[in-house]
Amino acid sequence: MVVYLASDLAANVNGCGFRIGAGKIALYSHPTETRGIYRNYKKVGPWPIEEAKELLPRTVLAGETRAPHIP
Repeated sequence: MVVYLASDLAANVNGCGFRIGAGKIALYSHPTETRGIYRNYKKVGPWPIEEAKELLPRTVLAGETRAPHIP
């Protein structure tokens, strides 16, 4: 799927969420955001890796981070 999406065949595909596994390829039309953090990038710029390394494990990546269909 990654190779297909990176090719010209998927030139019109953008911002989509997919589930790939167990013989299935599915498009999610409205994924649900479960956890997130916000930064006013216009004021302070993008997330520096140092901040991401500190914040992500205890915020966005806290708890379960694997899709339910992956053992």
